[in-house]
Amino acid sequence: MSVSKVPVVFIHGLWFAASLWQPWIDLCAKRGFEPIAPALPAAPVIIGHSFGAMITEKPAVSLTIDQFRYSFGNALPPEESDALREQYSIPSPGKPLF
Repeated sequence: MSVSKVPVVFIHGLWFAASLWQPWIDLCAKRGFEPIAPALPAAPVIIGHSFGAMITEKPAVSLTIDQFRYSFGNALPPEESDALREQYSIPSPGKPLF
C-alpha cells in the first residue's frame, strides 16, 4: 500500500512570481509534503465571495518600494528588502484589471 503525501499549495500574490515560494517548497518537500506553486496567468481572474469580494474589487497595482518594505520586508535591512522586491515582483499595468 502506498502512502500519499499531503499536498501543500502555495499561491503567489499579484505582481509576484511563483518562484517566490521556492525556499518553502524545498522545506516542505524535505519534510514529506507534496508542495506545488502554480504560476498565475499574467492577468488573473479574481473571484471573491463576501469579504473576499471586497478585496477583489480594489484595483490591482504594484507596491512602491516603501510599501513593499513595510508589508513584506519590514524585518529586513532596506537593501535586502529592495533586492527581494526586484527579484520577485512583476510590474503592474498601473490600472485596474477589471
